[in-house]
This record gives sequence, structure tokens and C-alpha cells, in this order.
Amino acid sequence: MKTILILLLSTLVCVSAFAQDAKPTVASATAPVTTTSMALMPKHQCVSPEAPGRLASVNRQKSFNKEVDAYKNCLMQFREERNKIARTNVEAGNAAVEEFNSFIAEMKKNQ
Repeated sequence: MKTILILLLSTLVCVSAFAQDAKPTVASATAPVTTTSMALMPKHQCVSPEAPGRLASVNRQKSFNKEVDAYKNCLMQFREERNKIARTNVEAGNAAVEEFNSFIAEMKKNQ
């Protein structure tokens, strides 16, 4: 997870650096800007099990262990969904940088 966040941040820094060096144009002035606030990111819906305590029956302890496994699986699935979205965002950022680099290369070639 930390690696993906680092990759995402480094991609955003690269895109930001290109944006700062570029002169504003009509195209960039009218390009739609979309951002997603962290507040809009959904929180997982996994429910943590209640610990049965030391005096719980063997059946309750077994039930608790199953609940813990279900909780873990729910959180792991949520993490995988978030990671998939993060990878998609990194790929989109990289594609934007590649598009810009291709544009600049074509411009230099035509001069």
C-alpha cells in the first residue's frame, strides 16, 4: 500500500512539475479539472467481531474465530479494491505524462 501511495505521489509530482513549466494555453485553460477529496473515499463496511472473553464456551470461541476470519477477509478485499483503483490512477497519470512527452517531442521534431 505504501509503495502504491509513493508511486501515486511521485507521479503527481511529475505531472505538477510539467504543469508548472508549461505556459498556459487555451487548451489548458479550458481542460476539465477533476479531483477527488479523501473525504469522498468510501470507508470499508467491515464489522469487527466482539471478543467473547475468557469464560466463553468452546462453541463461542470457535464462532469468534470464524468472525475474525470473515473480518480479515472483508478488510483484505477492501484493500485490494482500493489498490486496484490506485493502480488505475497511477496508470492514468503516467499516460498523461507520456502524452505530454510525445507532444513535446513532436513539437521539437517539427521545429
